[in-house]
Amino acid sequence: MPIFDEPQSPPHTSGFTRFDTPEAPEGSLILRGFRTANTVGAFATSETAATPQSRFGYYSQFSVFPEPAYNSWDDIVGTPYESDFEHFAGVRSHAESDALKRDIDREREDRQVLADAGPAGVGAQLLAGFLDVPTLLPGAAAVRSATLGASVTRNALRTAAAATAEATAVELALRKIQTQNTNADAGLAIGGSAVLGLLLGGGVGAMMRRGETGRIDRASDYLSGKEVERDLSDLDEGLTDSEPRNLSAAAVTRTELSGEEFALPTMAANLLADTTPSGLSFTDTFRQARVDSAKQLGSELLTNPYSFQGKGRIGPAVESAFDVLHDQIAIKHRRAATDGYLDYLRNNHTNRLKRAVARPEGVLDANSFNEAVMRAMRRGDRSEITEVSEVAQKLRHEVLEPLRQRAIRAGILDENAIQTTAISYVPRLWDKQKIAARAGEFKDRLAAQFSADSKQARRAGVEGFDLSDAEIQTYARADADDVYETLTGFSADAPPIDVVVKARGPLKERTLSVQDTDFEDFLNNDLDYVLARYTRVMAADITLAERFGDVSLSERLKKVRDDYSKAIEGAESQKEAKKLSAEKSRVLDRLEAARDIMRGTYRLEDRSKGTYRTVQAAMSYNFIRLLGDVVASSLADVVRPSMTHGFRNVAEGALLPLIKDLRGTRMTARKAKEAAGISEVLLATRLTGMADIMDPYSARTPIENVISVMSYAAGKLTGILHWNDMMKSMATLTFINRVRRLSPSVVDKRFLDRVGLSRDMADRARAQMQQHGISGAGAFDARIEKWTDLEAKDVFIRAMRADADTTVVSPGVGDKIPTAEHHFWLKPALQFKSFTLAAHRRVMIAGLQEDQTRFMMNAVSMMSVGMMVYYYKSLSAGREPSDNSGVWIAEGIDRAGIIPLYMEISNMSEAISGPGAYMLLGNLLGEAPETASRYASRNVAGALAGPTAGLFGDLKNVMQSTMIGLFDDEPGIGSGMTPGTVGSAKRLMPFANHPGVRQYLNLWVVPDLKEFVQ
Repeated sequence: MPIFDEPQSPPHTSGFTRFDTPEAPEGSLILRGFRTANTVGAFATSETAATPQSRFGYYSQFSVFPEPAYNSWDDIVGTPYESDFEHFAGVRSHAESDALKRDIDREREDRQVLADAGPAGVGAQLLAGFLDVPTLLPGAAAVRSATLGASVTRNALRTAAAATAEATAVELALRKIQTQNTNADAGLAIGGSAVLGLLLGGGVGAMMRRGETGRIDRASDYLSGKEVERDLSDLDEGLTDSEPRNLSAAAVTRTELSGEEFALPTMAANLLADTTPSGLSFTDTFRQARVDSAKQLGSELLTNPYSFQGKGRIGPAVESAFDVLHDQIAIKHRRAATDGYLDYLRNNHTNRLKRAVARPEGVLDANSFNEAVMRAMRRGDRSEITEVSEVAQKLRHEVLEPLRQRAIRAGILDENAIQTTAISYVPRLWDKQKIAARAGEFKDRLAAQFSADSKQARRAGVEGFDLSDAEIQTYARADADDVYETLTGFSADAPPIDVVVKARGPLKERTLSVQDTDFEDFLNNDLDYVLARYTRVMAADITLAERFGDVSLSERLKKVRDDYSKAIEGAESQKEAKKLSAEKSRVLDRLEAARDIMRGTYRLEDRSKGTYRTVQAAMSYNFIRLLGDVVASSLADVVRPSMTHGFRNVAEGALLPLIKDLRGTRMTARKAKEAAGISEVLLATRLTGMADIMDPYSARTPIENVISVMSYAAGKLTGILHWNDMMKSMATLTFINRVRRLSPSVVDKRFLDRVGLSRDMADRARAQMQQHGISGAGAFDARIEKWTDLEAKDVFIRAMRADADTTVVSPGVGDKIPTAEHHFWLKPALQFKSFTLAAHRRVMIAGLQEDQTRFMMNAVSMMSVGMMVYYYKSLSAGREPSDNSGVWIAEGIDRAGIIPLYMEISNMSEAISGPGAYMLLGNLLGEAPETASRYASRNVAGALAGPTAGLFGDLKNVMQSTMIGLFDDEPGIGSGMTPGTVGSAKRLMPFANHPGVRQYLNLWVVPDLKEFVQ
């Protein structure tokens, strides 16, 4: 599921003719089969299918300029179209009539050619029908009935019913789209599907029933409790407190996995996971480690989509716990600040129009309001502005205090350790830029404060302060210089820390203790920035300490180090020992890096430099200019819940409840999402992961802040934030329904392993659902907030979050490329690639390890959606779709994201004239194959070095073309511009790839500009 296309300049056309649909090419038998027997193909090639009033009940595109005196009957009487008079009933213009005639001619020709081709024509139609979206139903029914142990007869009847329903749906759709589809054709198709479904169901049932019986018996043994006793036997001790908490370090360290417990359940999944290069992600590195303790620590630390046998015993990863805690707090923070500011405007200035046009004097803008809240929090949450005080109190109650209490329980914060440098506790974050800009003033004030403190201590008789005024002054100045150097170094970009005086004198090795209000002009007063940094570090440290006993993972890393040393000592050869030694260094480095990335402390020195921030700004700008059409590129997400959980769970958990009770289902989904810390509209977590943008933990310049705001605005304008939120709503509802209706099947066992739930924990969650849940017309409301089994609640929520991030592919820390994280200058070349790698694991490998039949059937559906996306993208870019059926299949696979890693490699190969999927399928199924349309406008550098290289290449092209006439009288400024320059300039424009803007530029502006410069 590629997430962006390079903006492409259309071929030049002029006038209204650029909307005209050309005559259909002769095409191959397969293409004609798709136009005749496939709903997507029929819809995509019809000029009138989506518009005529006579067939769909609303006006066509041609009805914008209807001809009042036009009579369709006079236009067709005495012509070959007279027999199709019913299709012309709602036609209102000659243009609409001509389009309908072309549809009729094409359909008649296709049907005649297919009939004349005999068996080849029948085969082309069967292939097209097999690849249609509704074809999913009969095969799924056959396999599901067989795997659940249904009898051969019952399986045959169920599959026949599903096949009949599928054929009826297809024929109804084709009757609406096509003009030559008759009742006789529909009847034969439906009847034939029923017979084939009967035979298919019976055959599948007979073949699968025997092979499944043994597996079901073994799964039943596991799920009935024979192996459950050891699942959490090591976790029972010590979990007697009533507070919600993650699994304690002491319990987890006694649960050690080894050997086959790390094997994936299918041969295909094992092969793909083992052959994926280990350097492509942290997850791949840990998966392929040859020491079991390293595999286990990587799995406990980072979320992964693997269904290995022992995963249920160790539970969901710490990353999932961190995501839930951090995002729950972040949601409360964002809502409190946003709602408080809106209340302030509403209560004090009721004229909204006046506010929007010209802000009245004295009214705080959003940034000033946030700074006022920050200052109030340092003064006991008090402010002259009522709304400011209310927001400060709410943030303390919902953000700071919950984190502080959780940190105390985790043992990383002393219960008596309360900051005394402000009236009320608030994170202190120094502003390095302000300190550096006013260095002399800062040092003078700090030295004066140190002198006053030392003199007061001398008067009180404190030991070590019996110094002269001159000595106190000297030491105070040295201490002030030391603090300045510390605060302006790279460590100032670290998480909130206590600064320790390291110079000479009585204050040496003492924590910097000055009142926040005295140095407030040198502190960072950006509420959002300070709290985002604070909650990031605190949430990570809390979840790490709860799971491993300490934030640094020292004991677990020591075990990994010792196990590697033993393996090296026992190596059979010096060469093997050398390999293990290199792997040991690599794995340990990446374990520590993954930990630090989660905490937001990785390579702080590099991230404090301007070069790093420039790279981040360029990557953010790439998102603004390239990802405007990302929703269209993500349409295949619709099929993902069905691929992950099966159509029945999706229908029961989300689709049918939405139809029956839209409002109630939306409320239920919102509660489930908030329990798991999911709010894409507020936090944009998936979006930032998809685009590899926005590092919120390093200081930003004003220009970077502008780009940050533009990035968030771009996300909202594309609709991707609401799309992601909707898809994760579907995922959470489906997950709850699947856990609620678990069956003793091999597939459900693999599902539990993937999300990290043991059967015992799943049963405890189901018991809570039964006790507290509510069934109604809408979706089942599990009422997680009412659960009394707090451990089950905690583990269930983390598993639900991990599953949502797998179902709706959301890259995590484990999907990052270690080399790019270490060498940040590589990140632009690999931008958007982490999403491709995440999809490789979370779509392809995850799909092949649970139910392979379900995966293949849904892959066909995703491919059909991918073809539809290709058709839309082609038209919106102003170019004609290919008439090569091989190219259509390649585009469908590529844009669906079924095998994303391999298609990305294929596209890069073809960009440098190498072999690839498009060339192979294009030659096999048609003539004149084409390369991937996603790479159509990329040069070699852009294809291999990423979008930033393309950005600078386009910038260079525009500047060179413009400079040609800048310093010469002849031939004049702009004389060097070419049609290619126009395309480069368009690709540089922010928001130029957004829906509406893209079509406007491609259809009107760019062609005319190209003609002008030519």
